Amino acid sequence: MDSPFLSFETEGDRDAVAARAVAVLATGEVGDAELTRIREWLRADVAHREAFDRARRAWAASNAIISAARGAVDARKPLHRRIPPRFAIGAGALLAACLVFVAILPNRDLLSTGAGEVKRIDLPDGTVAWLDGASALRLDYGSDLRRVELVRGRASFSVRHDANRPFEVATQGARARDLGTEFSINRTTDGATLTVREGIVRVDGQGAAVTLRAGEATHWRTAEAVPAPAVPADADAALSWRDGRLVFERVTLENALDEIGRHRRPRLWLLDSALARRPVSGVVFDSRIEEGLDTVAAGANVRLVRLPFVTLVFGG
Repeated sequence: MDSPFLSFETEGDRDAVAARAVAVLATGEVGDAELTRIREWLRADVAHREAFDRARRAWAASNAIISAARGAVDARKPLHRRIPPRFAIGAGALLAACLVFVAILPNRDLLSTGAGEVKRIDLPDGTVAWLDGASALRLDYGSDLRRVELVRGRASFSVRHDANRPFEVATQGARARDLGTEFSINRTTDGATLTVREGIVRVDGQGAAVTLRAGEATHWRTAEAVPAPAVPADADAALSWRDGRLVFERVTLENALDEIGRHRRPRLWLLDSALARRPVSGVVFDSRIEEGLDTVAAGANVRLVRLPFVTLVFGG
């Protein structure tokens, strides 16, 4: 019998395909053909791997836990609802299957960090990269171009100049080309922000480009991938995460939670999308991450419910 994944059009919606792949792996009866097909789909585009990770994490958190927590918050009384044993066993088996599958995927040239881990990485050409927590880079160095993809999270680069091999960073639909510089890129939930500390960087998007100099920044949204005109920026603040500080200056609650989530476990889950655009300002220290999260929540007028595997964020 054909796998349900094999019968699904893999050029369709990424999240639907990823969910189907997770479901196939959950059966525990995956043949070589299915594994090959899923691997090929995941390797074809980093966005496919991200969709797969979202599907895997969504199952791990489980709708049952979220529903039970919502009920407790609304009623303001202790939880009494329990996850049916069969569901709990299925969730555990699926999560294990997905983790094993991800583990056997080849990740050559992928450099990554875990939550709360900030790491300096010396790249093969002498460029120094710093990775924020829960971040990842993929290297693609050729004879005429040094290309890096920011797969998730945030990174900064102090680039060794090579006129014969330009250094380029791609993320969220746009490319930044170094002209001899130090800069930081933060991949946000809806796009990316690039800030230059030294030198010059050219950012190319869909039919538009902007050149940035030291002390300037640009932002682009994934949907359009058009970099905004350069604006003055505090480059030291943009790099403060390397020193254990997260500096927020009227960023959205959604993006603030995303950044804080790189430095803590368990994951943060914003239950009401209407709250996502609320502005947030302040400084959060790695050494007091939970205290900082409480301060951000208070400033945005939202509440937190800390569960063993997820922290829920909802309207106050």
